[in-house]
Amino acid sequence: MNNVFKMILIALFPMLIIACSSGRIESTARTSGEAILIGKLRVINQGDDVSKSSSILFDETAWGTYGVVPDSKQYFYLKLPIGNHYLSRLNFEGDKSINMTNNYITLSLPESKIYYCGDLTFTTNLGSNVGSLFGAIGAISYETRDVDMPPLKVDMNYEAAKNYFNAIMTNREEIEMCILKIDTTQVYIPKAMVFDSVSGKMKTPRRKKN
Repeated sequence: MNNVFKMILIALFPMLIIACSSGRIESTARTSGEAILIGKLRVINQGDDVSKSSSILFDETAWGTYGVVPDSKQYFYLKLPIGNHYLSRLNFEGDKSINMTNNYITLSLPESKIYYCGDLTFTTNLGSNVGSLFGAIGAISYETRDVDMPPLKVDMNYEAAKNYFNAIMTNREEIEMCILKIDTTQVYIPKAMVFDSVSGKMKTPRRKKN
């Protein structure tokens, strides 16, 4: 097995795991060493909303132990061990992924409670030529990569999230707020995009030839 093939397998493995199991909890039952994290995920890539094909991983990129696919309303809810965590990987459109450094987006779950981390919106600009291989390279060296991270906007819609989660889980536990820490010095500024009236989509303008 050559190295390139190994790298591709490493990149696809988390996606295969998440595809087989959404990672979403079916009840609030948990051990004393586990907490529940809920939130909402939206991904905008090259001006298109690709949220329906998205998923996220926490703490590592090679195995997908703590990966989750949002439900039909784009809410995600999963169990994580009590302690500190970081968002490690963003997947979307089936073949695109971005591995994130272990200090870009971090959070703390200090007790065995239910936490809401916000409505998350990532803005990316990955074309069709960037996909699984990019993810494979990151999976090997994500802790030391010196790259720019995708911008993240966090909206705190606590009441909407609480009401939704309580309804689908018949939950009566209090839901705590979990504030994400974002190292904005790692964020890149996406290329300027313009609205194309023909396609009805946002596009990156072409450079004029000299």
